[in-house]
Amino acid sequence: MRYLALLAVLWCTPSPSDACSKRHQSPFELFDLADTVAIVNIRKTPSNSPTKIVAGDVELAVTRVLKGTKTKLIIAKESDTSCRASYVVGTDALVLLGANGFTVGAHDGHLREPGAWAPVLDAWAQATDATARAAVVVDAITGTHAKVTEEAVMFLLDSPALLEAVTPEQVARIAKAAKPMPKDWAITLLLARLRDPSAPAKANVAAWATAARAFLAVKQPETDTTKLAAIIEKPTRDADPRRVAAMDRCERVHGVSLASFINYFAGTGSQPQWKALADACRTGKPAR
Repeated sequence: MRYLALLAVLWCTPSPSDACSKRHQSPFELFDLADTVAIVNIRKTPSNSPTKIVAGDVELAVTRVLKGTKTKLIIAKESDTSCRASYVVGTDALVLLGANGFTVGAHDGHLREPGAWAPVLDAWAQATDATARAAVVVDAITGTHAKVTEEAVMFLLDSPALLEAVTPEQVARIAKAAKPMPKDWAITLLLARLRDPSAPAKANVAAWATAARAFLAVKQPETDTTKLAAIIEKPTRDADPRRVAAMDRCERVHGVSLASFINYFAGTGSQPQWKALADACRTGKPAR
């Protein structure tokens, strides 16, 4: 089953630059990391050409600041690497910048559809606890903008604290919104993790449907991480849903992502991988 997880990540993880070696980071995550978040118009780049790659200063005329010091002009930085933001003169963007002037998350910190993301991140900025933040992400998933929905699905999937805060009514909203969506691994895994019975029906391959049905059939109420780790580590078949349910539960108890759900949902591929997850469960430190 491990190869399915790897293929899904390769096929489905958003990445404007295939040569950039980094994990994808959601705008929700990057908003929290950024010092400045703003809607801007790109006035000048080091080369002023989208085809000529040059490192240097980028002049951004500010339309509105969502986070950070209010200003009308930002001098940002552009790199000449494959992870560059790829600013284009004359275009509008929502940028998430670090104190050094570079986008946080490399190219993931440069959003080319500011109109779609601004209201979502405005709401995110106002959300002060898991319940409020879960509500923002659920609204994004059930909204009308496909890219925002995709990002929100991926983010919630690996956000155990927010998953714990999602209400039954919100689960029903997500399941309803998922009905017209194309069959896909991410929405399948999210619905499974939310314990919605429609999860297997959204699978785009039989293996995901099988894993979803097996996972949904196992209930794991344990809160002792030592006991959960023992279930995870116990040598059984690779795709044993009891191990999957125990790891899911352990992440929820810790309130943090210890491993991408896709990397163990249908098995990890080896006993050493399960042992690494068990160790992560015991310590609360991510396995990845």
